[in-house]
Amino acid sequence: MAQVITDLTTYKRNSGRVCLYLNDRYAFTVKLLDSAGLKKGQVLDDGRISELKKEHDRYQAYSRAIHYISFRPRSRQEVERYLTGKGFRSEMISNTVGRLVGENHINDEDFARLWISSRKLHKPKSRSALRYELLQKGIDSETVAAVMVDIDDNEMARKIVEKRLRRWSRLNPEELKKKVVNYLKTCGFSYEASINAYQHIRSLQSQAAINR
Repeated sequence: MAQVITDLTTYKRNSGRVCLYLNDRYAFTVKLLDSAGLKKGQVLDDGRISELKKEHDRYQAYSRAIHYISFRPRSRQEVERYLTGKGFRSEMISNTVGRLVGENHINDEDFARLWISSRKLHKPKSRSALRYELLQKGIDSETVAAVMVDIDDNEMARKIVEKRLRRWSRLNPEELKKKVVNYLKTCGFSYEASINAYQHIRSLQSQAAINR
């Protein structure tokens, strides 16, 4: 059904867009460039309204996605899930994500590398645990394998226990072994990697005692 443009006002959130009112009700925003061909009292048929509304939806999907990824890097699947939750249609989501990938706002390999770097720095985990997390984020198995090629569980486990050497310094060998094994288990490490880390920390303690 045709509708009449009753007002056109500046969109406060984006000076490049204009708020369009149809039959005295806010309808959606349009590009400033597109608004040049619109005026109060103009009658818009269903086809033109649908065309303008689709452009508005593209703008909304892109804007919401940009806002979502502004807090931290996101994987492609995370953005897709977010836009789905906001009620956008699959075709709109696909087009929006494709644009974001093309502009390098989304890059799953970069995301995976940053994820691993963050985990190493703040919350180290085993290869298997990291792999599981990345797969859950929607990163494909080939990319996961590529970014994890240099990760060594024994090295990672040793670094974890080194950071806890001081707080565990008063434990006897048996208590220390139990603490190391149990803690590393929660991080996804195997028993073998945990024992290797325990032996490493015992060696550090022995060396420290000799140097006193």
